[in-house]
Amino acid sequence: MTKSIPYLSAWGIAKRCIKCGAIKPIDLFHSDKQRKDGHYSQCKDCEHLHKRPSRSAQWSREHPGLRSISRKKHDDKNREEINTRKRKYRQEHLESIKYHNKEYKKQHPDIVKNSRRKRRAKMKGAGGRGITATDWQIIITKYGNKCLACGSIENITMDHVIPLAAGGTHDPDNVQPLCKSCNSKKAIKIIDYRPDIIQPRMIP
Repeated sequence: MTKSIPYLSAWGIAKRCIKCGAIKPIDLFHSDKQRKDGHYSQCKDCEHLHKRPSRSAQWSREHPGLRSISRKKHDDKNREEINTRKRKYRQEHLESIKYHNKEYKKQHPDIVKNSRRKRRAKMKGAGGRGITATDWQIIITKYGNKCLACGSIENITMDHVIPLAAGGTHDPDNVQPLCKSCNSKKAIKIIDYRPDIIQPRMIP
């Protein structure tokens, strides 16, 4: 049987946010010694959402260039200390980090997919300016949201005309929409199905 929320809260496991109503791990709430369970009633996300910006935050938004230069100088000077602090924070808040990552992936699947593509391209040493979610949306809309090889509208994936493994770039000019099946069949062959380029074109 599922444990009640007061029980979880009393044992420092989880509690319900009074703002968003979500049940979250206890370390997603700021500490408050005056409360019975030792934590605020609002989660950190809701506090941040409704918190008025500080003067320094306001200045940073108004002077983004100066802020980034100042931040870089500080980070470069204190790199080792910052990395140590980040590692310590991750060890102490591992569960909350996992929770946030899981929720982010649910809410932003396109951004996550694009991030994976960029990482794959970087690992293969591919050039190109990269492909944003907006770039990809423009490309698939241009070709009718369908596979250029078979015409299917199911499981559309991004295919590199010249594969990254063959020296292709991770760039809008080198991608085409193919369904998962056609993408797998094409494998590392260089085939251009784009009708405005030439139909179809195989490069030996």
